[in-house]
Amino acid sequence: MHIRKKILSLLFFVLFILSFGQIKVENPKGLVIGKLSNGMTYYIYKNKMPENRVSVNVAVKSGSLQEDDDQLGMAHLIEHLCFNGTEKYSKNEVVKYYQSIGLNFGGDLNAHTGFDETVYKIQIPTDDKEKFEKGIEVLKEMTLKPTFKQEDIDSEKDIVKEEWRLSQGLSDRLTKVYQKEIFEGSRYGERFPIGDMDIISNTKRDTLVRYYNKWYHPENMAVVMVGDIEPEYAKEVIKKYFDYNETRKFIPREEYRLKELPDKYTVFQDKELTYVLFEMMSREDYSFKNNEEKVKDYYENILFKLLLSNRINDEIKTGNNLIYEGGYFGMEFSKDRLNTYYSVLNKNDIEKGIEKTINILKDIAINGVSQNELEAEKENLRSSFEDSLKNKDSLESETIISEVRKVFLNNEIFIDEENMLKYYDEFSKNITTENIKEKAIKFYKDNHSVVLFTPKEKDIKVPSDIELKNIILNAEKQPVSKKSEMNFNLSLEKPEIISGKILETKDMKNYKKIKLSNGIEFLYKKTDFEKDKIYIKLFKEEGSIKDSDTMYLNSKFATELVNKSGAGNIKYQDVDRFMKGKEFSVETYINNFEQGVFIVSNNKDIDTALDYFTYVVKEPQVAQEAYKYITVSAKEMIENRKNSPDATYSDKIIQVFFNDNIRKKSIEIKDLNSVTVEKIKDEYRDKFSEFNGFKGVIIGSIDDKKVSEILEKYFASLPVKESKEDVKKEYLDIKYPSGTIYEKVVKGDDKKVRVSLFYPLKVSYSQENSYMSKTFEDVLRINLIDEIREKLAGVYGISPNVFMSKNENGYLQIRFSTDPKRADEITEAVKKEVGKLVDGDIKKSSLESVVKNYKLVYENSQKQNSFWLNYLDEKLKRGEGYEPYTPKEFEEKMNEIKLRDFFKKIIDKNNCVQVRLIPETVK
Repeated sequence: MHIRKKILSLLFFVLFILSFGQIKVENPKGLVIGKLSNGMTYYIYKNKMPENRVSVNVAVKSGSLQEDDDQLGMAHLIEHLCFNGTEKYSKNEVVKYYQSIGLNFGGDLNAHTGFDETVYKIQIPTDDKEKFEKGIEVLKEMTLKPTFKQEDIDSEKDIVKEEWRLSQGLSDRLTKVYQKEIFEGSRYGERFPIGDMDIISNTKRDTLVRYYNKWYHPENMAVVMVGDIEPEYAKEVIKKYFDYNETRKFIPREEYRLKELPDKYTVFQDKELTYVLFEMMSREDYSFKNNEEKVKDYYENILFKLLLSNRINDEIKTGNNLIYEGGYFGMEFSKDRLNTYYSVLNKNDIEKGIEKTINILKDIAINGVSQNELEAEKENLRSSFEDSLKNKDSLESETIISEVRKVFLNNEIFIDEENMLKYYDEFSKNITTENIKEKAIKFYKDNHSVVLFTPKEKDIKVPSDIELKNIILNAEKQPVSKKSEMNFNLSLEKPEIISGKILETKDMKNYKKIKLSNGIEFLYKKTDFEKDKIYIKLFKEEGSIKDSDTMYLNSKFATELVNKSGAGNIKYQDVDRFMKGKEFSVETYINNFEQGVFIVSNNKDIDTALDYFTYVVKEPQVAQEAYKYITVSAKEMIENRKNSPDATYSDKIIQVFFNDNIRKKSIEIKDLNSVTVEKIKDEYRDKFSEFNGFKGVIIGSIDDKKVSEILEKYFASLPVKESKEDVKKEYLDIKYPSGTIYEKVVKGDDKKVRVSLFYPLKVSYSQENSYMSKTFEDVLRINLIDEIREKLAGVYGISPNVFMSKNENGYLQIRFSTDPKRADEITEAVKKEVGKLVDGDIKKSSLESVVKNYKLVYENSQKQNSFWLNYLDEKLKRGEGYEPYTPKEFEEKMNEIKLRDFFKKIIDKNNCVQVRLIPETVK
């Protein structure tokens, strides 16, 4: 017996080696993992972007699943209360400290609660050691020393109610469908993180503290640091603030499972839905013998998802218009994975859309995929991983930390960019067409919870639950023909190009200025923030502003249609397969004030990208199938908009504040009659047939020699007609209403009132006015959070935004949702805060926070291609004298005296347009 076991063990070991080779999956050497004396785990990973900043998480391996029956919502409420007072810092002092060093509440400072985790997150500067350590000490106080005063509980539970209120209405009704269809019978269905509002409303400190004391134990917590910090120093700081003596006994959490889903068929109709969505969901075990098996499954699952999505896209491109969109995705829980296969269907042919969706899956389950199909997708995925590896130095810490903390929270392995490609090269070799077929068979033959979501409209033929079941069972019985072999060996023919010349190159302070023989001017800057990424923008300040209404409507479809239709010998149906293994994009655009092309590529594909660009601007294609898809789906979207309270509300705002201007309103059914293939072609030719007045920017990891080659061949060759006329810049002069106006929309079944306040700006555009307007917005945001959220507990989130443009009139907009019973009170309180700021009541602490945040954002942006792309773009538009404010200049110019004078002029506080969305259910 023992000999047989040894032989079997040896056989398994040999098979394991044969299957996975000699590679071992483990955390990268750069990830430092340790434990404090009290049992708390720490993770440290050095990452240089952004410079002088570190992302810090305190992770608790506990969420709503760990709540007792009388604690539903306590995990989430505790997350809120940890920001609201500690043994050392009184209410709001936690947030105030972080704001004092330039952090934004909700951005650099945040937290979340899930089913089985709670995470506190800050992104903090490291260039000032004293402030950094104080920030860590405050984080320690938040998570380990909260006071939970009853008065703070009573105040914060109202804010939690406002957060709950945001998810009511249609969102809540959809959530209840998933609770029943997926989570019924499991602990997940009984314990959604937001909690039970009856329990929240009656929260007593003892109930809350009981949860905290049980689960906020050092053995159940981890500190995660990722950023521009030396690991040894990070370790010292963590030990200094988190290594305390713990006497409580810790009992690890129980792991909860999803129930096996039964075969079930449900049709859910709602009068507010604006789409038809078909979903097939199944559950599978998500536990593995070892990390190697898990990683192979990870790659296999991605390949299956991509291959299935390809088949859906092929169907979409047939022009049948049964399916508008579709795909496959998995959601991992503790030891379960929920897989969902979905399609968005044409509401006028739901049955055929379902049949086609089943047929696509069934085809792979019966006939599998071809070797060419799989190899193309393998190469495509490898190209993506290779691209990520080359550009790993530009990866920001906030992106990385979300993966690192999973090592603690989910017992995952953290795979960095280097290992991601290394493991892929090893494991993908053993992923065969048979593996993909087996995966399709497993999902196809599994139990499914099937849900069909549709609008509640009398004109739509919607099946009953039984009819839905029969449609699927009948589709499964139908024979399926094997998909014909597709050509994956596609290459773009070289366009005929007569190169131009570079006439002049000037070295400027931060860039080079290059003039081409056809008159087009480019600004170029070489960067190394991303090691293998090139960005090119070619544009003209013109746009559709002078177009007739008819041609404006066609402009809204023109570039999307051309972008989808292919280029050169690559036709509409071939585009996706042609792009396999390539890392570039070419997108043309037309907006009110500008038209242009935006190209992003790596060095390997840059020539192909520019060949593609040449065809797109010189020989644009308009595929009839693409036109039909875009217009048919647009028509259905427009028809379904009437169901949405949000859409009706948006239309009312445009009508009242924007005077129903065609360039602000959503497209209507009657407008589609004006959109034709010929007019789309005319509009596109009008904007891109010749390039007088165009200018360009090129930045990235590209050397001077290659830039010269590119500019001479692809851009100096563009046709330019000489014109002595100066293009007059048009202004969109919408006259906003004067005085105080109140309008409302009564629609929908919800528990919140949405409010939008608009104040027309009384100042014109300039660079200085733009900065001061943004400062007004930022100061107002801090004040509104302090007064409306924290003191009045009247909102969960509140969003002021100042829109200022050289092309149209500006305005201040403030948006929030609140309890219908408090709508008048909260609206008046918001107006009061606006009035105080206009009257010159500027809180010193708010202004200091804005100034410090500007410094952090500015310093971070200097190492980003997006900053330099925008900088050079603005240079071309505003002139060589344009320079963004340095932090020092910003601090000097944004002083209280100057701002007070500006704030008094920015708006008339009595010129306010208010529009509300009120549910029909509100009495």
